Amino acid sequence: MGRTPGRARASYEAQCAGSNEIVAAASLDDVGRHPDCRSGNANLRWMLIHSISSS
Repeated sequence: MGRTPGRARASYEAQCAGSNEIVAAASLDDVGRHPDCRSGNANLRWMLIHSISSS
């Protein structure tokens, strides 16, 4: 059975809440780390601004 709109919204809201917790616990100057990302220079401030301007 497919996903209902209510379940999709609940999942979206849960993901947003998790992201908000991560951002609240971090500094805007914290640098991201991911094994597939070679740059390593992107701080949280850059990531947030980039995600807003890319929308």
